[in-house]
Amino acid sequence: LTFAPRGIYFDFATDQLRCSCNHKACDNWASYSFTRHFGFKCHKKYEAERLDSYEAARLREARATYIRMNPYVQEQSTRKRKKKKDDDEKIIMTVEERRTQERHWMEMWKDAKNELKQLRNDLKGEMDEEVRAELMADIAGIKKRKGDWARLLGLNEAPPAPVAPITF
Repeated sequence: LTFAPRGIYFDFATDQLRCSCNHKACDNWASYSFTRHFGFKCHKKYEAERLDSYEAARLREARATYIRMNPYVQEQSTRKRKKKKDDDEKIIMTVEERRTQERHWMEMWKDAKNELKQLRNDLKGEMDEEVRAELMADIAGIKKRKGDWARLLGLNEAPPAPVAPITF
């Protein structure tokens, strides 16, 4: 029905798409076939001679009738999967999504670490107390942000206590 203004209509008697230039069935054509057909001499002649305002009105009416009889139902895309949810309504990520997320978290943690290092170097050479206070506030904020990224990555978790070797 995308090509309805160009002369494609739905024939309810045979339940097929047809072209108005030669009334042949075109319901199994791909998009390329339609664009190729519109370049043929018979279709160009139809558009030049017979596609007037009455014919355009007939095509619009046929399209409207088809849409009325077959309403468009929007379906979920098969490409995107819905994210499954727990009982707690937490989103369960696929393995690939989780890896991508962890890659992002690690990148952000490294950026915060480098920014923190740069601010500490700037603080060492700074003599003005106001600027030092601002740098200290910035350092505190970046430490917090770096800690948040580390928590997401599980870097803040304490390692298990070492087990003492058993001696006999």
